[in-house]
Parts: sequence; C-alpha cells; structure tokens
Amino acid sequence: MSESEFNILYEQLDKLKELLKVYGGKYYRIQYGVIEDMIACIKSDLSCDDKEKYVVRNYKNLYPANGGLSDFYIQHDNYEERLKLNKPLDEINETLWSIMKNHI
Repeated sequence: MSESEFNILYEQLDKLKELLKVYGGKYYRIQYGVIEDMIACIKSDLSCDDKEKYVVRNYKNLYPANGGLSDFYIQHDNYEERLKLNKPLDEINETLWSIMKNHI
C-alpha cells in the first residue's frame, strides 16, 4: 500500500468515525473502536507492510458478510433528507473499497 493510499484511508476513516459518532449510537461501538485503532496504526511508525496487514485484517472485520458496517446507514423519516445524509457515507464506503479491493 502506498503512502498516498494510507493518507486517503486515514481521511476516509476519520470521516467514517465522525458519522458513527453522530449516527451510530451504541450499536456500532465496536466498529468505532476498530476505526480508531486503524487510524492510530496508519499514523504510527510501523512499516508499510505491517500497517497494510493490520488495516486489511480490520477492514474485513468492519464489513463482514452480515452485520457490521455493511448494515450501517443513516436513518431519517424524510426520504430526501435520508439521501442527503447517506451520500457522504456512500462516498466514504466507495473510496475505502476502491483502495482495499486491491489488497484483499
């Protein structure tokens, strides 16, 4: 994984962490902690190989086949508002996947 990919991952994970903080409630505490650990790893002095192994392993834990962040979306009674609120989440997920798919 390149340094630029780690920078993008850091930015996207930080945004995702904030969305979970606001909209995730108690149901996503574990994922919130995993994201915090991934961010700390990316900013650590570990080798790129060690960072990549850690980030890939934990990314898989965030998005299992059933549950986890695969099921996370922002709920709102108003359809238009729900679309607006979930657009950044969709963009984050797409960006994370565009990087991670090459390393899984």
